[in-house]
Amino acid sequence: MKDHDPLFKFTSIQFNKDVRTAKHVDGYNIGESYMLGLGDYTGGDILIYNSEGKCPKKHKTKKKWIKFNGSIYPHETCPFRGERYTIVYYHI
Repeated sequence: MKDHDPLFKFTSIQFNKDVRTAKHVDGYNIGESYMLGLGDYTGGDILIYNSEGKCPKKHKTKKKWIKFNGSIYPHETCPFRGERYTIVYYHI
């Protein structure tokens, strides 16, 4: 994270393996989070909805950083195949 966005402040790092989340908002996060997808997989993009839970937009996460406020915008993981890891940096 220090190389990607040295000014980003976070208190926590979450590592996930092969996790597919249903549509949700983050209950304890404050502000924006960063997420990065790694591994040998296809699919696994993240859908981020508007604050009313509508109009989802698909974002690639494999080898790409994505920054969004998961405590305001509902989001979910698209189906994937293979071994998928994600790293999430956030503030609580």
